[in-house]
Amino acid sequence: MAAAQGVLSMTESTSLAAELIARFVMEPTPLLQFGKTPRGKRGIGFVKSGTFEGPMMRGEVLGGADHLLVLADGAAIPDVRLALRTDDGALIQMEYKGVLRASRQVMAKFADPETLDPSEYYFRVAVFFETADERYAALNQAVCVGYGIPIRLNGNAGVRYDVYKIL
Repeated sequence: MAAAQGVLSMTESTSLAAELIARFVMEPTPLLQFGKTPRGKRGIGFVKSGTFEGPMMRGEVLGGADHLLVLADGAAIPDVRLALRTDDGALIQMEYKGVLRASRQVMAKFADPETLDPSEYYFRVAVFFETADERYAALNQAVCVGYGIPIRLNGNAGVRYDVYKIL
């Protein structure tokens, strides 16, 4: 057992570095509520509009969907695929899964995100990109992470993700 723990432990010299890819801002539709399924409470939301901008790319979110699953313990699991078009014409698929965890009281505040304190919830995603465009080919092999923040966008509920490439 001790040997296995040694293999998994990190040393002081081990660290992760990351660089910002872009900030994504999206306005989803209200969730279509499928109700309680064998896996949990299922809802699907579609992206009405969105943009992204950052040091690695900028452009618009063309569309996509979140196949959200709420588990019995209340944690929400976003499962999202999006089509992106960069301002220089590249098409990129963005896919992410994550965890949104908060108390029921905090989840109720998501309708009015200005009242939320990011320390009150956990909203993280693992992000992967896919493209045929050589200018962005490095994203095909990148492991990326991000954090979500509920926002108000055009008077409606929206979401912002800051997405980082792990170096």
